[in-house]
Amino acid sequence: MVEYITRVIINLKELEKVHLVLSSPSKMAAEINDYAKRVANKATQIAKLIEVLGELGFILKNTGSYIYADSETIEAQVIKNLLKERGFESSEYQLYVEYRRLKGIM
Repeated sequence: MVEYITRVIINLKELEKVHLVLSSPSKMAAEINDYAKRVANKATQIAKLIEVLGELGFILKNTGSYIYADSETIEAQVIKNLLKERGFESSEYQLYVEYRRLKGIM
């Protein structure tokens, strides 16, 4: 018999990858507003992903830079399909599966 843990990893450093680009003084205010909207949209998407995982019974753990969502009942392909159905791209998270063989059982 095999036991498994499905882990969805959300990289909070993705928020840092939303870059602010200022081209000229006349456009600075508009560009900063656009930047703020992009950061807010990214943060909102991360929050929605965390919410969905919580609703599905994943155990959430925050390490500061990453959020780990673990489940021993939902298989990797199932969660991948569920997240896709709810509009999440696979580039928004990492999927990790750890299998363990239970001792004494072949």
